[in-house]
Amino acid sequence: MRPDRALSLFFFRICGVGNFKKIPILMYHSVTETITQKVHPYYCTEISPETFYCQLEILKKKGFSVVPLSELPRIQKNHDNKKYVVITFDDGYEDFFKNAYPILKTFNMPATVFIPAELIDKGKSLDGKRLMSWDQIRECSTGSIEFGSHSLIHGKLIDMHRDQIRNELAVSKELIEKQLGTKINSFSFPYRFPEENPDFVVFLIKLLDSCGYSIAVTTIIGRVSNTDHHLLLKRLPVNEYDDEEFFMAKLAGAYDWLHSLQHLIKKARLLLKPKKNIEDNIK
Repeated sequence: MRPDRALSLFFFRICGVGNFKKIPILMYHSVTETITQKVHPYYCTEISPETFYCQLEILKKKGFSVVPLSELPRIQKNHDNKKYVVITFDDGYEDFFKNAYPILKTFNMPATVFIPAELIDKGKSLDGKRLMSWDQIRECSTGSIEFGSHSLIHGKLIDMHRDQIRNELAVSKELIEKQLGTKINSFSFPYRFPEENPDFVVFLIKLLDSCGYSIAVTTIIGRVSNTDHHLLLKRLPVNEYDDEEFFMAKLAGAYDWLHSLQHLIKKARLLLKPKKNIEDNIK
């Protein structure tokens, strides 16, 4: 059995970590009928429509209230005894429109999709997968699907100069708002989030705020508490290999321990890398 699953199911869950006081933000990517990724289950970003349907069915049967990401700040302030969960998708693949959107409509559940704005309708794909068109995005946005920015070109922001980063955040927001005719307030950070770099994190928070974002999600593993910063929200990765037992363990918090290990590895990598003048990016 894979280590992260074994520790979550047979140690942290048994030790009483599991509870539903914190709010899980589920992170999906591709909902595809053919699982093509030949990677370790931990790194998989694909899920079949059948498994996705089963997971939403679990949420319904277990009494979870699925809420839009935009509602999360309010819920953080006034958390009652309900079991809340948020569903998000990164990248805006066309298979969201074809496979995930109909299933979400069946369950009448909202979701937020983060799109790399400049790549839409440019005939470009991302990781070999076709992206949605603006027409498809507009059709989804008339229902209970919210859209947010995933930057302009899905680049590694940590490697960009300050002006490039500002452009990725500000222009992507403007472009989506122009296409959809509505305000866009949410952002999803592409790739691994550099939480080990406090100077960059402070810079990013200030920039997100100045660009008009009110909520932002990361790839940091974990669930959201009422004290978490609204521009640095953790999420739980979900994929094809999450059966009901493992899926429920994640929802209950038995997977949150992985963040400590994740952060330790990031710090170690930072110490081993040649020092880079971060001020070049944030001045």
